[in-house]
Amino acid sequence: VKGYESTEDPARLWGPLEKLETHYLGLREKGKFREAAEIDVDYWTHLLSGDVRERVLDMAAENVNTETDDPDKFQASPEPPAFDRLSSLTMPVKIILGDRDWPGMLEIGEKIHELIPGSSIAIIKDADHIPVLSQPEKFTEIILRFLSSLR
Repeated sequence: VKGYESTEDPARLWGPLEKLETHYLGLREKGKFREAAEIDVDYWTHLLSGDVRERVLDMAAENVNTETDDPDKFQASPEPPAFDRLSSLTMPVKIILGDRDWPGMLEIGEKIHELIPGSSIAIIKDADHIPVLSQPEKFTEIILRFLSSLR
């Protein structure tokens, strides 16, 4: 979320991300897109396996080469930044996180929950950065319960 700044130690929040990113960028520059995508997939979705992991890897590999272009040039960030305006949201919001996501993402999710009035949060056990894939049944249950509460 644009505008978010942590005061925590980046090494604790993001683990080996900086080192992996250097390796990832090196592979990408050499045109080794699938190998680069594997680094990304293994970092963010380390709980996936089998066919699901392969499908995510295929998608990531197709997109790795597009990252050579600066993605920020295609988007305009709002002013003030979105993070600074979360408290103005009035609709029901459910934040869903995986307990095995990186501490940095958990910190961001918790802060978003604190800032959005009336929001609710669910942390799914044994789920990574993409809980809809790592724990689809639990994710679906949470979504259906949330949607039925809106009636």
